[in-house]
Amino acid sequence: MYQQVENVVPEEFRTLVKQELLDSTAFPWYLMNKTLPDQNDPNDHPYLSHVLMHRNGDNNEGTINSMLIQEFLPIFASVTDQLGLSVKHIMRANINLTWHNPWQHGAPHKDHECDHHNMIIYLNEFTQGGTYLFDNDNQILDCAPAIPYGATVFGGGKHAQGFCSPGELRLISVFTFQTH
Repeated sequence: MYQQVENVVPEEFRTLVKQELLDSTAFPWYLMNKTLPDQNDPNDHPYLSHVLMHRNGDNNEGTINSMLIQEFLPIFASVTDQLGLSVKHIMRANINLTWHNPWQHGAPHKDHECDHHNMIIYLNEFTQGGTYLFDNDNQILDCAPAIPYGATVFGGGKHAQGFCSPGELRLISVFTFQTH
């Protein structure tokens, strides 16, 4: 259902993430009021996002939006290589920042309607906050635990993030991609 790889975020990248994303007051975060803007899911929530690569519709390669993506691509490639995945193209990539919420998880959703894979790269340390996987009726199938500085890859089905503990932040990078 999902695969995980530990220790994919190099130590020097962890320092960059802390200084430039978590501790900076100048990083361009953008408020997203909801995961599913066209729906009224009671579990939906606001979060901060930075688009690395915009989506160009299903089955298409995304368009680079932020030069910061160049820092993430070696990590993405390392994970796909370790899992033996032959990447056709990346469809989108984001950095997302969330915080504690008393709910178990956010709104279940699919990132694309076409066949694809999702990769979650965990960029900091936090407790709880794994990635929940759902069936088509929004019943929880599994929860891939958050691995600090690791990655989780799963088929592009319905999923939602779990929330971190009070006083913590959950910083991740999300890639969606297709394989050959």
